[in-house]
Amino acid sequence: MPINVAGRSVATGAIVAAVGGLVGIVATFLIWAQLTVGAGMVQVLGDVPSGKGIDENAGKVALALGIIALALAIAWALDMKIPMLPALVAGVGVLILVVVALTFFTSILTKETSLKDALDLANKA
Repeated sequence: MPINVAGRSVATGAIVAAVGGLVGIVATFLIWAQLTVGAGMVQVLGDVPSGKGIDENAGKVALALGIIALALAIAWALDMKIPMLPALVAGVGVLILVVVALTFFTSILTKETSLKDALDLANKA
């Protein structure tokens, strides 16, 4: 179902893909976010030097795939004639999920703690 955006009919999938690309781009920067609590700094989502969290290379790949997804979504919204454009957008979205999932699971499996301890810690959070 197309949505009217600024007098132009845009496919709903293009809007969803654009939002997903933006979320993918922003999420790569949130990995290195820090939160100030009291007198010290607390790492929120990643600690790259100690091997915890998403490593730098996976973040770069996810960022590049997010930019590609956003560019393809914009091309879709502008009705550019690229063959199988919705399938390309879906493929890039799946690649983002695969990269993040593989990085997450390899980071869990390479830690000195067991997988059960890591999952218990995640459940407590």
